[in-house]
Amino acid sequence: MGRKTYLSLGKSLPGRINIVLTKEKEFLSNDKDVITLSSFEDAFNYCEQLNISRVFIIGGAEIFDSIIDNVDELIISHLDITVEGDRYFPQINHDIWKEEQAELKEGFKVVTYSRKKN
Repeated sequence: MGRKTYLSLGKSLPGRINIVLTKEKEFLSNDKDVITLSSFEDAFNYCEQLNISRVFIIGGAEIFDSIIDNVDELIISHLDITVEGDRYFPQINHDIWKEEQAELKEGFKVVTYSRKKN
């Protein structure tokens, strides 16, 4: 996750390794469950060293914009509300992404997309 997303959560997410990507070299978390790195390459190398084969990227907008072309799967929660904001998830290009599964929940839908094969 990006630094701004981590700060908005106020703590690490339980039960997983939390890697915070930031360009701010001085940023350090006091949370023992957070690793701070400066690039996706460093994060993926770190996960590879730990034999972690599945990585979840949770945002924010800059993170999504910079990685969406390099992932195999999207798991997106589509909310049934309109929220004003200045940051958004990139548009899902249906020429590239295929809906694999959709699960309706109360007030939202969780959709899994896979990258179409060329």
